[in-house]
Amino acid sequence: MAINNSINNNIILITDYTSIAGGTWTISPRTQFVEFYVWGAGGGGGSGRCGASATAGGGGGGAAGNLVYVRALANSLVSSPYTITVGTGGTGGISINAATTDGNPGNPGGNSSVGSIIVSAGGNPGLGGGTASSGTIVASSYYNQFGPLFSVNGTRGSATGTFAANTTQVLSYSSGGGGGCGYNIGNAFAGGAAGSIIDTAANTLVAGGLAGSTSGGNGGNGNSNATELIFGGTGGGGGGHDLAGVAAGSGGNGASPSGGGGGGAGNLSLNPSGGGGNGGDGKVTIIEYF
Repeated sequence: MAINNSINNNIILITDYTSIAGGTWTISPRTQFVEFYVWGAGGGGGSGRCGASATAGGGGGGAAGNLVYVRALANSLVSSPYTITVGTGGTGGISINAATTDGNPGNPGGNSSVGSIIVSAGGNPGLGGGTASSGTIVASSYYNQFGPLFSVNGTRGSATGTFAANTTQVLSYSSGGGGGCGYNIGNAFAGGAAGSIIDTAANTLVAGGLAGSTSGGNGGNGNSNATELIFGGTGGGGGGHDLAGVAAGSGGNGASPSGGGGGGAGNLSLNPSGGGGNGGDGKVTIIEYF
């Protein structure tokens, strides 16, 4: 679905596509220049493993989707109409409820595109929990018409049989999910918090999803930014685990656009592990200058 907003006495027209149904965009005959912000969808988090103490790793967090930014393209270079595709967030890995069984990986986020001229890739999924550790670091890139300016990582969802490492806050345009914690008898662990979007002075601009608690809490969902076009959504937090080996939290969902899903916690065999969180959907924003 397209949402149109006119700014500054109809000098600028902003069209947002946030529905996975997409649509068709045609440039206005008044337009002199156009900008595109195209966000791929976030990857889903992996679910935790069911196994013995210290061998039931949590699932990895999904990576954030890419942002492709094309600035000030002259109207003579835009041969619309274009079909707009908005990527669907990757679903999280399904919880495990079987002895000595690895977790399920999440699913990748879908690509977003403007016709064939701009394609923004979705984020890779988090891996399912194993006997030791899981999770990936997958680069998301920021592009303009001249190629990649720099890369930012979809923050790693990390987990072992004994703890979950919190993801590092990164200066980026969206963030990956936190890792789910592993199970270790007689211990309770929080999940990994998702990365926040921060500025160069370490001020938080968009907070990441909170870590799942030591009572087996689910990871918190990521957050969206409503004021700045350049920032996407943050990832979901990883699931936590309780002391008794009964409750394993699921990963939180990534926020749209592009946040990665959190990883689910590992658990003792025959008790369900935590499922992975879903990635946030993509988005396409088009700004026309008259």
